[in-house]
Amino acid sequence: TEWPQEVSKGTFDICILGHDNFGSALDSLRGKAINNKPIQIHHILEPKEVNDCHLVFIGNMGRYRTSKLMSELANLPVLTITDETSLAEDGVMILLYPENQRLVFNINLSAAKQANLNLSARLLRLARQVTSP
Repeated sequence: TEWPQEVSKGTFDICILGHDNFGSALDSLRGKAINNKPIQIHHILEPKEVNDCHLVFIGNMGRYRTSKLMSELANLPVLTITDETSLAEDGVMILLYPENQRLVFNINLSAAKQANLNLSARLLRLARQVTSP
């Protein structure tokens, strides 16, 4: 994923909002970098905290909070990912789901373009389904 230049800062911030299914799995990212930016993992509590995130994983957090989050994210260059099927209809960019003991994903390209994010052709080819304008 390519973010707009104005989003460039010293760290790459991955945020988790709502129920966290990752456990210690994300600990392996600590100390690593993306585009020479050290990865930082944040567990955020409120939708308004997404402004400083490059990527936000949205876990189950209830319908009201989800709609509030999506209004906070409107037009912000934040890559949104979830494993909650109902959130895919709300404009989340990547939906992860299990299929034949593998993790696969669908992409909402319209939502990514609205946020001024460019998803790589390779990522788009790997997706099970791409929804575009």
